Amino acid sequence: MKALSHSSIGLYKECPQRFKFRYVDGIKEGPRSYFSFGQSVHTALEFMYRSQLIAPSLQEILRHYETHWVSEGYASAHEEQTKKVQGARMVEAYYDKHIQNWQPAMATEHNFSIELDGAQIRGKIDRVDRLPSGALHVIDYKTGKSFSPERTQEDKQLTLYQIACEESFGASVEKLTLYHVPSLREADSPRHSSQQVASLRREIIQVKISIDQKVFDPKPDDYKCRWCDYKKICPAWVTPEAPGQPAKRGPASPMLKPLPADIAPKKTFAIPAPPPRGAWGDAGPVRDGSTAAPPWVAGLPAKSKETTVELINRAIKKTEELNAVLKEIRRRLPGTNGF
Repeated sequence: MKALSHSSIGLYKECPQRFKFRYVDGIKEGPRSYFSFGQSVHTALEFMYRSQLIAPSLQEILRHYETHWVSEGYASAHEEQTKKVQGARMVEAYYDKHIQNWQPAMATEHNFSIELDGAQIRGKIDRVDRLPSGALHVIDYKTGKSFSPERTQEDKQLTLYQIACEESFGASVEKLTLYHVPSLREADSPRHSSQQVASLRREIIQVKISIDQKVFDPKPDDYKCRWCDYKKICPAWVTPEAPGQPAKRGPASPMLKPLPADIAPKKTFAIPAPPPRGAWGDAGPVRDGSTAAPPWVAGLPAKSKETTVELINRAIKKTEELNAVLKEIRRRLPGTNGF
């Protein structure tokens, strides 16, 4: 089995079948613009802290951003150019805020590969700083939607990075940070607890065992599956008898039952559109106990016609009863004009 990562573990938990398509069968998904955008900004920030001697100038960073721009996944050239300008402004704003306190990083874009309880785990950490205490500070950049500061205290990706840093550098992690680049906001947390580390280890073991046992059951979800590249070949949506066709799915609700045989239509027929209100013809509206009906009812089959007339009669009767109740309420409450 190939090495796991934070993203692949998350993908397996979300949908084992999608994990299989991507990591076992090797079927690549299409490029996503938000991945390309994030990669482009991350590369520029990595360049800013790469040097161990002196900070690069803003012009050098923006030139690096331009030459390492990832253009995959955008719907149009206009969308790409818009995001490119947006990213450059984000990088410039970050530079202006942090250049005065610039210090070289201990590591940037640090690739790690570790073994946890028999599972091989790999990943890449955006930045690792050495604190004055000698302990480590792990920083993970985010370029997407905003998030609550509490996320840093519970983020499993940071827990994994803490484990990897301590194994890779032989020093204790003291501080963990999620940095939201669009808003220039940092969310900090002290090192994650031993309970969080143990919980993550158990989760990784469970995922590894399931993968080794080839447990790849799909988890269909109408919203999430709508955007999945594998939907057309997924067994949750495709029948073996008819490849490319949607799989048979159960009724949306147990309340949706077939009509009784005595009123179910025996054949399809067109129902003429009802006339405008007030155009019932000489027969007038249907009254309880009468056989009169609006002209458009005549277009129905005999059995359906009888059922329709009966339903209309009942509705009119209920309306008359309700009007009588409202009239009595008005009589007893003379101050309720327009009630």
